[in-house]
Amino acid sequence: MRSATADDWMDMAVMMKYGAGISGHRPSWVFCYGIQPDDAEHVFGLALATGNNPFELKIPIMTETVSAAYRNRVFNWLKGEEALYAAYPLHHVAVLYSSASRDFLDQVSGVGLYSSLNAGDNLWWSTTSSDTVPQMQYVADYRGWCRALIHAHVPFDVLPTARATAAALGRYRVVVVPSAVALSDATMGQLAMFVAAGGTVIASGPDLGKFDENGADRGSAALLTGLGITPGGAWMRKASGSGFVAAGAERAGRTYLRKENQQAAMQIAASITQPQLVTDAPAAVVFGVRRTRDGRCCWSRPTWTGWAPARGRSPPGRRRSSGAVAGGEAGDRGLRLEAGRRQGPDQLREQGRAGAFLTGCGGGVGGHHQPRLRTNACARVPY
Repeated sequence: MRSATADDWMDMAVMMKYGAGISGHRPSWVFCYGIQPDDAEHVFGLALATGNNPFELKIPIMTETVSAAYRNRVFNWLKGEEALYAAYPLHHVAVLYSSASRDFLDQVSGVGLYSSLNAGDNLWWSTTSSDTVPQMQYVADYRGWCRALIHAHVPFDVLPTARATAAALGRYRVVVVPSAVALSDATMGQLAMFVAAGGTVIASGPDLGKFDENGADRGSAALLTGLGITPGGAWMRKASGSGFVAAGAERAGRTYLRKENQQAAMQIAASITQPQLVTDAPAAVVFGVRRTRDGRCCWSRPTWTGWAPARGRSPPGRRRSSGAVAGGEAGDRGLRLEAGRRQGPDQLREQGRAGAFLTGCGGGVGGHHQPRLRTNACARVPY
């Protein structure tokens, strides 16, 4: 991944989010390694930022890549960040992943791991353009919606249909359903109850729910009709029960990812409910919001200069407000963190009436370690 594009890194982030999503309440693990320390460190950081636990294996090829010094540094740092393992996602938005729909639409058309071919890397996963994400149908729509949410800085989870229970859906305000042509009766029923209870479903693509999970043809877009929506072409938004449904026959995620038409997906992503996080960070930064078991909130983001312990004195006010947002309500209270360009963690400043100094590496509030910050990154998290 050392020479991968930003799009490829976002692809990896989404795959990691799927791993966390399919694991449910159980810990999820990501195999992290790289030829060079900076590469391995990026994968390590992204695993943590997406709610996973990094691990390595002692095999010959591993012992010939990054050094023991690198492993001692990152894993010794991790030993002091137990909150990383105890915190759980606190996201308002989920993207539904339907493996049956992927099988039905994409079949054996390509692998669909990453967006580029990265010809400069002789260990890259494919040299065939048909294997790239933009050439797919379902995967491109699904990944495109995820990318639009990342670009809009909307923190989200990936929710596989196997985990789409009433309890799981009840954690979210919005569920994005990309190109879900093959869904079980149970999943469609859960989505209908989610909307009836006040949730919002954003559904893209034609023939949504036309087939069951085994490919049996229902004859119509049963997902939409079950939500009280008449299938059509143009994007529309309609009240359904106590909630709302936004639907359109366009695979808006796919057109966003392929840069053919990015307006629809971005407008919808940017208008999702009350923003959970407001930031002026670059578009490709993957943010997450979590709550620790003792009720504290924390935010996470990978930094492409890696993770490092803070040095020098703590930022002003850090100890005074370390628990200020615990138990806060949604509104204009929240966290605002600002970092100067290419400055270290000691230049972090806190702002806002109810702000708390949070680690950018996914640790607990007021933790002892901060990431190096490479670009301006100002984030506000309303609770």
